[in-house]
This record gives sequence, C-alpha cells and structure tokens, in this order.
Amino acid sequence: MQRTRRNPCSEYHGEPYPRSEVKGLGRDGFGLGRSALRLLLSSSSLAILPLIALLPASSHALTISSVSVSPATVNSYAEYTIDATIASNSGSRGIDANEDSILVTFPAGVTLPEAISANLLTVNGTSCNTLIIRDQTVVVPSPVNVSKNAPISLVFSASANIRNPSSAGSSYSLSVTVTTVSPSTTDGPASSTFQITTASSTVSAAAVQGHHPTELVNAEYRIVFSVGTSGLLTANQSTISIKFPSGTTVPSGNVVNVAVNDVAAIAVASGDTVTVTTPVTIDNSGAVSLTFDASSGLRSPAAGTYTVQVWTSSEPTPIVSDSYTLFAASALRVSAFTPTPSTVNAAGGYQLHVYASTSGALAAGVDTITVIFPYNTHVPTTIPVASITLESGGFTDNPTAVVSRAEVPADADTIMLVTSLDVANSGDIVLDISSTAGLLNPAVAGNYTITTGTSNDTAVESNAYLVSSATSSVSQPSVSASPATPSTLAQYTVRANLGEYGRLRPDESTISLTFPGGTTIGSAVAATPSGGRMPSSPP
Repeated sequence: MQRTRRNPCSEYHGEPYPRSEVKGLGRDGFGLGRSALRLLLSSSSLAILPLIALLPASSHALTISSVSVSPATVNSYAEYTIDATIASNSGSRGIDANEDSILVTFPAGVTLPEAISANLLTVNGTSCNTLIIRDQTVVVPSPVNVSKNAPISLVFSASANIRNPSSAGSSYSLSVTVTTVSPSTTDGPASSTFQITTASSTVSAAAVQGHHPTELVNAEYRIVFSVGTSGLLTANQSTISIKFPSGTTVPSGNVVNVAVNDVAAIAVASGDTVTVTTPVTIDNSGAVSLTFDASSGLRSPAAGTYTVQVWTSSEPTPIVSDSYTLFAASALRVSAFTPTPSTVNAAGGYQLHVYASTSGALAAGVDTITVIFPYNTHVPTTIPVASITLESGGFTDNPTAVVSRAEVPADADTIMLVTSLDVANSGDIVLDISSTAGLLNPAVAGNYTITTGTSNDTAVESNAYLVSSATSSVSQPSVSASPATPSTLAQYTVRANLGEYGRLRPDESTISLTFPGGTTIGSAVAATPSGGRMPSSPP
C-alpha cells in the first residue's frame, strides 16, 4: 500500500503551527515530524518531558557510542561529533529523510547561537536542509534515510558557533532523541557524557600606554591586550588582574575611575596587584582596553623601562607585557599612539601627545615634527593639511605643511609636518590625524610603536599600542580540483575575496586552508597565491 506523503511542518494538531516560535527554519518549511513538534512547539504551559510520555512506545533501542568535542577547552567554539545507533526491532523501517527528526539536547553551560545555518550540520555526511533551535535543543529533520541497525553520525561544524562551557568538567551530558512520523514513535532520550578541559590559551602580551609617560607623577595608564582563543570574559563575573612593577604606587582597597572598553568597572587593589571585574562581555580573541584615570591613585616610578603582568579568571597564566618607558621630565616624551579603530587595515583617526624637552621649544612656521610609523602601515603619497590638527597652549590649527615621503622607499612610513603653533620649552603639542589622511593600520595584528622627534629634539620611540585582529572575513570560497578523481594527485584552485580589513602584505601575511577529512596532504605543498585589487585599494 502506498503511503501518502505529508508535509509535517504544515500542520500542528490539525492547525497551522505557530511559525513565530521557530528559529532557523528553512524556506522549504518541511522536515519536522509531528513528534518533534509536540516536543518543541507546544504551548509554553506544557513541559517537554511529560509530552514524551504521551508519545507511542519506542520500537527501537537508541544508543550513543561517543560524543567528541574539538577543541574541548573551556569557552572554545567547537566541533561536536555525535555517533549513535538505532538497534531496530524486526519490522521497523528506520528513519525517513525529510519526515523524521533527530533531537540533540546540549547540557546547561553549552551556549547555542540564536540560529545555525543548516549546512553547518551533517547527518551521515549529508548537509541538513533545515533545523530549529529551542532553548538547549536542536531539532534536525534528517536529510537522509537511515536503515535499521545503521549508525547515525551528526557533526556540528565549529563554524556553527556552539560554545563550550566556561567551567572544566568530565560529566557534561548530551542527549539524543529520534522521532518518527508514521508510525508516530519516539526513541530516547539516550545520553552520553563528554569532558571539557581548562584553557590552554593565554592573553596576549599587553601594550602599556600613558597620556603622560613621565616619572613620579599621578599617571593615567591604558593597558591593551587581546584575550586568547578560550578567553571569553563574562560581564560582572570574570576578572582581569594587573601586577604593576616595583616602585609604582598602587592605592590599597578600592581603586576608582577604572574602565574596561570605556565602561566603568569595579577594581580592588591588593599589594601591587589590581583586580578588575569586567562590566562587559568580551568574546574569545576579543580586544581589551583597561584604563586607569590619573585620579585613580596610581603613581609612576622613577624613569626607566618597565613591564606589567596580566591575566584573567578565564586564562590564569600571568603574561608579561611589552616593555614601556617612563621619561625624566627634562627629556622629549611621546605618549602612546592611539588608533581608532584599532583593527588591522582599518582607516581611522590617530592621536599622540608630544612633550618637548627643557630645551626643545618649537617656532611656528619653522620647526618640524616627524612621525615614523611601523613599516607595514599604509601611508599615502599625499596627505591633506586639513586632515591633521595641532593643539598647544590653548590654540588649535592645521600644520603649515605636511610632507608624506612615500615616494622615497626608505621613508615610505614617514610623515613630516611644519608646526603652525609655537611650543615652549617643556611644552606639549597634540597631533590629531583624521581618517581623511588616508592612513591604514598595519596588516598584521600585534603590538607596535611609532618614533617621533622634532627639529630640536632627538627622536624617541613611543610605548606600544595594540592593533587587534580583523572583524571582517573572507567570502565563501569556491574550490575546484583537477582532476576531480578520488585518490588522485590533484591541483586545487581556491577563489575567495578578502574582507573589508583583509589587506595582505607580501612575506608577512598568511593564508590558511583546511581540507576535509580523507584528503592526503604531503609534507611540502607548493601554493601560488594570485589576485588583484580595485584601483582605489592601497597596497
């Protein structure tokens, strides 16, 4: 007898089901069995577990043989592989594609995204057509038939952004349930445990900056770094700790006027260490800017070169910062260069403070200020005078002239400007460079310095500033293999477009490719990148 095929997503107890409760449902709108709908799309007054009891008794024996998580470290966005088996009784038909569903329930602590692209989940190697997320459960309409006694392997790609728990443990329990439409049955839930380990990643080496890098003053400190790949910080829970060097005056108890990413934070000092509770959530690999105002009570030590140590509650290994220098009040001093935004390849605004030495006065229209940028900063060949503003002694003006030396290879990273303001001995001048100047941040994330001098003071190197990883991504790549024959040596051509901040530099930037399982990669691979840029794009 031929069975009539129904669209199980088109009805719910004889009526159209409430689509507003569905997240991630595909446009085709079918694939969820009635049993799955009863489990997840019933009114909020009905609990899931009692509903399971209403379903017909299982005619199968569902078991989970393994749950593997990669990477299995706390806070990581991981690939989840679930291997299960339906040991069918005689006469059972197994699972029908696009009618019957597999429900995967993740334990508390695992963070599911609001939606997952269906192609990031496979069942027995076949990408799904649609799926639903409800609380901690993902409903997966099977895209393939599964025979009785056959294994089921579900793989959630790491790109699905399922995040591991923030606490290590060996008893996290995941469950799987299988529902069928005709006959209407449920199998499970079957459960299996998996382990999550402590973070192996660390914070990056911090850059320590100050508005006034001078010895023995009440100082503003700005400490910037990135958390690691497992370094998620949760608002109002996670902490950041800073150990200051000997000689720094650190107030005891509560420390005032502290901010994390420009949001006021609670900070407490003990000895030479300040622990700050982050007021904002910072994702894995995210950038952190920790600011202590000059009124916070920190006082700088004597002139010299120093480091701090930084760690977090998620990544507890102390990491020594890049060194920073405090200058005597009589010397030329340069604050850290501050790019906004601070992501790689971004065009934005830049600001630095220059403090003249006790004999370093500058005359308007005569004397010059030179700024040497890191070598992989893009400096245009011409910079409009109006894109730079000088401020000193209560006066503001554009420079008299700006010379960009990009046409000279040795000075491709240098600009020189003629001051339009008089600056007294020991006076300060603020340089504001707007985004219209056309500069781009370095192409590789990391800590950098600039070198600044004047016609009357020898150039000095600034303290470090952080350039963080790009927030853009490459486009979906297209891949072709020639010949496209299994188990054959082949040439692969991969085409993709760089993202907004994806500029690559020769001999510095890298391109990484991850091939699917079953592909054999030799110890040495010859690759030839090629491409172009729009005429208006910088090199």
